[in-house]
Amino acid sequence: MRFALVEAGLPEPEVQVEVCTESGSLVAVLDLAYRTARIDIEYEGDHHRVDQEQWHRDIQRERWLTGHGWHVIRLTKDDLHHRMPEVIALIRRLLRERTPDCPELDA
Repeated sequence: MRFALVEAGLPEPEVQVEVCTESGSLVAVLDLAYRTARIDIEYEGDHHRVDQEQWHRDIQRERWLTGHGWHVIRLTKDDLHHRMPEVIALIRRLLRERTPDCPELDA
């Protein structure tokens, strides 16, 4: 995913980004993120769907992140294999909206 984003001309996202509360408690470790733009890109393997506890944690985590200004993009294997142009367009649009001065997006 990271390579596909960079190959498409997007800035390289950070990997395994820790997000904490104001008091320092860990809320999440994001798969990929554009921290300044508050964009979280998550790959949802099948265990996120079939493990009920994981599913509940994912919902709570996403609720906290979106409540604190993050845009969460959840991707599946199907997205990676069949919808990458749409995913890249979405991320490019969000980066332009959230970081309008980013020179890497002028291309």
